[in-house]
Amino acid sequence: MALTVAVTLAVTLALVGLSAASVEAASAIARAAAPAAIAPAMAATATAAPTAAPTAAPTDAKLFRVSLPTVADRVGWRVGGFRVEIGVRYLWLTGLSDAPSGDGFGVVARLGARLDADWSLLVGLAYGSVAGDPGVGLLGLRYAVTAEPVFHLGDHLSVAIGVGLAGFVEGGTGRPEVNASQRDALVAALTLPSTGPPMPSCNGAGFAALLRVGWSVVLGPMSVTSVDLQVDGQSSLCVDDTGRVEPDTASAIVRRQWWRHVGWSVGWSVGWR
Repeated sequence: MALTVAVTLAVTLALVGLSAASVEAASAIARAAAPAAIAPAMAATATAAPTAAPTAAPTDAKLFRVSLPTVADRVGWRVGGFRVEIGVRYLWLTGLSDAPSGDGFGVVARLGARLDADWSLLVGLAYGSVAGDPGVGLLGLRYAVTAEPVFHLGDHLSVAIGVGLAGFVEGGTGRPEVNASQRDALVAALTLPSTGPPMPSCNGAGFAALLRVGWSVVLGPMSVTSVDLQVDGQSSLCVDDTGRVEPDTASAIVRRQWWRHVGWSVGWSVGWR
């Protein structure tokens, strides 16, 4: 009996020792295999495609950007195209051969086109009042319509020559009637042979010419300002209506008289393109 118990105890202890050794060997084998298993996983993680960068959050704000000019302002004014000018001027007119004289203030408008860097072609419209010495000089309105080729000498200086029509509209001027008997005796239209003495009123027009020198300063891409000095000359056929008509033809009985004037004026204007 004692022998049996001893044998049983020895076998049990042998089995327990064998189990512990097996567990220890398995644990060693697992520890040795762990680095080899982890390496491929780490390499796979390293070679994986990088994740996309986070996109910026959408926004409704609009960027403000200033457009820069493509050409200088002065260069833009040399380019052909439509032109318009509006200005004011002061005019002094001197009558020749006893024609009445006067001065006055007026407005002017010019319309036309810049043909190229050197030339423009404008049409000028001038209108204003003129007044001279009371009872002797001009008293009324003066108007002029002229075609004006303009030669540009660079970006500032210009020279214009104009030809066209200019005239006067007078009412009661206070100038005396120097030959009332002749006027009352007229039975047909009459053109007086000389300028002096001038008729008491003039309503008529005739040939006009001008020479103008101007200096311009560009204000921006669309506007320019100018000052100028102008010499004027005109020859006007003045008409004085007697208020009567010819009995045979019912034509108005008028007197006509040629007036010639020279003068000069200064002006300031603003132009656009």
